[in-house]
Amino acid sequence: MIYISKGYETKKLTPIKSELDDFETIVNSKVTTFEDVSSLDVIKRTQAFYFIAGELSEPIRNNESLLKRTLLVVDYDSLEVTEEEFESQLRNKIGVLTYYAYPSIRHGIAGTRYRLIIKTDRPFDKEENVQMLRFITDEIGLPYDESSETWSQAMGLKVTFESEEAYQGKCIYNEGRGVLKVDTALKRAEERFEKVKTKKPVFTVEYQRKKKFTASFMEELMDGVDEGNRDNWLTKQFGRMLSLGFNYVAAYEWLELINREFVRPPLADRELNRIVMSISEKDKMKFNKDREGD
Repeated sequence: MIYISKGYETKKLTPIKSELDDFETIVNSKVTTFEDVSSLDVIKRTQAFYFIAGELSEPIRNNESLLKRTLLVVDYDSLEVTEEEFESQLRNKIGVLTYYAYPSIRHGIAGTRYRLIIKTDRPFDKEENVQMLRFITDEIGLPYDESSETWSQAMGLKVTFESEEAYQGKCIYNEGRGVLKVDTALKRAEERFEKVKTKKPVFTVEYQRKKKFTASFMEELMDGVDEGNRDNWLTKQFGRMLSLGFNYVAAYEWLELINREFVRPPLADRELNRIVMSISEKDKMKFNKDREGD
């Protein structure tokens, strides 16, 4: 079933009754048009519509209530390709599948941005969602927004600041020869992981050097973190970088990389920014207090 919300701040969802399946419901969903581009952030927060396709225990958007997803959804942000090149890449790499892609709200304002919806043969759970996302995006070969892996992330529906006709002309529908078979995709993803895993060398040593602070820091980064402790873990890593002498800009850039590569799933940008701003303010207050005491 499709559930929608108005604005991304609310957790409440409204189920949409439709005789169509979830995929066709999204394909046939209305385009919301706006005129004032300068109000884009306000529109995203309070006026644009968002959806979750899946099975929920209650119409509340959180990881606990979302039991299964029914569509694989991938966000592509700030791609360095044209609309035509993006469409061609999809057809060349996953043209056998049934999918639909439509421009997201910042498309054309901040590069080429699309939301890709792939039809699947069965609902899938949180772990399967991440595995399939990584598999299919690896197949496509274009950088994607890894916040797509966030389990209860609501995805924006069709919205534009141009005419509906012009917008619809940029949407991409591909019937393909069939839907994405979840079990097959998971099996191929596991085979690919095992293939990569066997390429890593095996080290055997008979001694252990004394571990220094930087070594402990790097090893902890490589271990990464799973959902449930992401905020605390990233807060700790950002604080560590500041204590090592990183300036704020460098520490933030490293934190973005760490979040993207070692956090499962990555935090959304706004959550990452909240952590950084909170620590930065505390660090500045401490610095000013210490200076006053000199």
